[in-house]
Amino acid sequence: SRVNSIIVHAQSEAQLYQDVCTAVAEAGRFEGAVVIAVDWMLRTTRMIAGVGGFFHSAPAVFGNEDGAIPLAPNTLANKALLEGVCLVSNDYRHDESLPLRLREIATQCNVVAACAIPLKRSGQIVAVLSLVSSEVGFFTPEIVDLVEEVGRDVSFALDNIERMQQKQRAEGALIKSEHHLRVTLHSIGDAVLVTDAAGRVTMMNPVA
Repeated sequence: SRVNSIIVHAQSEAQLYQDVCTAVAEAGRFEGAVVIAVDWMLRTTRMIAGVGGFFHSAPAVFGNEDGAIPLAPNTLANKALLEGVCLVSNDYRHDESLPLRLREIATQCNVVAACAIPLKRSGQIVAVLSLVSSEVGFFTPEIVDLVEEVGRDVSFALDNIERMQQKQRAEGALIKSEHHLRVTLHSIGDAVLVTDAAGRVTMMNPVA
């Protein structure tokens, strides 16, 4: 599937999030799909990727690229972040647990059902994938199972990206360390040889 291809080839979190939102929205008849990231230290959230007018119509509720907002249990997405579980509202416009202003925006954007799936990196929740539909009762148990599987796949990809970035940082640090050692060796007036565990010469300065 397209989502699986995105998971396999993702090189960065930003690319992964945006591509998954686009693919899921197009394939699943959703009115919108967004990723909302959480900063647990600052207790804020920010919408960092997505498609669909509903979410972009409420930056004060969801945050956006230009600004974060305080984390509070006032949206389905935030509740999913705080509780760490997938949450569904199949009659969004009449869900009194949600702010009235948000339900009014949902009515204007023809959003009547929503689902929020936590995303994890190294076992810690870092974001939530939030989906909305224009059909009452759209998120059946079967569809929820599918979107939860997408959430697990995205979390797997986040782990892979983190491992790749850690490897790149380690390789960069090694290159920098070797460069520093070469500069140091070249600045020493006496002959210096560097050997490996087997006694083989791996580096020497010009005097040697």
